[in-house]
Amino acid sequence: MTLVEITQDGKVLTTELSAAPEADLELGPDADLDAVAESLASAKQVAVRFPAFSDGRGYSIARRLRNQYGYRGRLLAVGDVLVDQVHLMARVGFDAFLLKEGQKPEKAAQSLARYQSVYQASADGQRPVWELRRRNKAA
Repeated sequence: MTLVEITQDGKVLTTELSAAPEADLELGPDADLDAVAESLASAKQVAVRFPAFSDGRGYSIARRLRNQYGYRGRLLAVGDVLVDQVHLMARVGFDAFLLKEGQKPEKAAQSLARYQSVYQASADGQRPVWELRRRNKAA
């Protein structure tokens, strides 16, 4: 299995693993975040499980963990994680991805580097294009 991660300085690293990394918390798609809120302060890594690539609840969990609960540790996507999803997963706050067997890590890295500009604000902190344009007009 392959772990793809985004470092603090924005670099993408890939590592081949023989077993899934340990997580302080593992959350399923129906997790009650209020019930685990106190545990988040001490958690260095939280894994969010995607039982199927078409199940988008993990995206909402990640965004809420980052924005509503202020979680700043490592957020790992596990389960049915495909390379074409990692860009959007990163936008909502994931910084590590345990790719589904058979997925190519170099394709995940390409996906993460594909878009330099974004149109909406999100948990990743990138400024949307419209905001940059407005700032440039005001200058």
